[in-house]
Amino acid sequence: MGEGTKRVLALCLSFLRAQHGVILVDEIENGLHYGVMADVWEKVGWLASEFDVQVFATTHSYECIVAANNAFTELESDELHLHHLYRQDERVKAVTYNKDAIDTNIEYGWELR
Repeated sequence: MGEGTKRVLALCLSFLRAQHGVILVDEIENGLHYGVMADVWEKVGWLASEFDVQVFATTHSYECIVAANNAFTELESDELHLHHLYRQDERVKAVTYNKDAIDTNIEYGWELR
């Protein structure tokens, strides 16, 4: 198995341990081909729902964001939120996008990262 397969397996197994809790994933797309990201996100969304787990995943990848949005659309879920962090006047600010806002940003090709 490649590193990507091991990473996805470890992520999936972490839901058992984190039931009713939280999972933190840094750079979720690392080691994975962009072509499988929608499938990975679909499984993450399903597992999060089944095990009552809130997932916080970081990424700098626009393709990863689009894949997550597509997966949550397939799941007919509005549970996807994106938090964009940026620095302003020596402070870190956050803008939160719900599923509808993510859809709109992707539709018009606006920056989400």
